[in-house]
Amino acid sequence: MLVLSIAIMLFATLPVSPALAYSDGPRDPGTGTSNSGVGSEPWVDANEITTPGSAYASVNLYHLHRVSNYLQGTQYGFNIPADRDIRY
Repeated sequence: MLVLSIAIMLFATLPVSPALAYSDGPRDPGTGTSNSGVGSEPWVDANEITTPGSAYASVNLYHLHRVSNYLQGTQYGFNIPADRDIRY
């Protein structure tokens, strides 16, 4: 128990370097498309995903046609410098 208490005290008193991140957004896509790379049913009005609160994209799924195409948003307008990495 003593070792655990000492370890907790050490972790609580050690300096911690701050995490640095740039934040830009949220952003909406510039274009929306129905990408046929998967599924058989296309999205209707896929470009409607570009404006929040407007009309919406939809897909009709029915018997034996239950997999939609990908709904793909692109052109978000981020300005990422060439010498930076995006990591998750």
